[in-house]
Amino acid sequence: MALINGSPFATAMACDVAMTTARRLRLAEQVFAQSIEAAGCPASHFDRRLADHWIDPFYKQSLNNLHELLTDSQRDQLKHQAPTSWRVLPNVLANALRAVAEVSEAAEIGLQSLKDNPTFIQDGSCSDEDVVLSSGGYHDHRPAKAIDAVNSALVDLCVLASRQVSHLLDGGLGLPPLLSRTGDPVGTEYLAWGMTEPLATARPSLGRRQL
Repeated sequence: MALINGSPFATAMACDVAMTTARRLRLAEQVFAQSIEAAGCPASHFDRRLADHWIDPFYKQSLNNLHELLTDSQRDQLKHQAPTSWRVLPNVLANALRAVAEVSEAAEIGLQSLKDNPTFIQDGSCSDEDVVLSSGGYHDHRPAKAIDAVNSALVDLCVLASRQVSHLLDGGLGLPPLLSRTGDPVGTEYLAWGMTEPLATARPSLGRRQL
């Protein structure tokens, strides 16, 4: 029973999600930095001094990451505040960073924990104290909850991305409508088309899992 009653799958999933999501989040930060550049967002939206008024280390990390990516920015900044989907970006990225940290912690704990039932515990000083214990150590609830939090955070980032794409295409930020050249009626409208179906599919399925 000790060979089949453990919960290594939950730990393996947590490890996989932690590693892949960390890479995806770094890519997402780069994409959003390019979006900030394209939209000409005011630097004040991402001022690192804002972190001094939020008791959240991940918010500070989010601001620092964006600041580093935008260090050499030469964008022509808007004279007014950018749409909400850019202003809330540090907060939403902070939530994603927190989710990655939590699933990483779940993986780390799982890798170092006894999860078999029964469990054989050996006493190094006295073999008479060697025991076989039956417990609920096979029940590891952390990975599933942490993975759900990651899924939710990634969907939030997708929603922000879709809203930013819509703003970049509607011409309201001073860019050509649909980012099209003269004589091109379609431009990059396909960007909006390509995001609709995956996002529409992800949100309901996430809701069902959480229920």
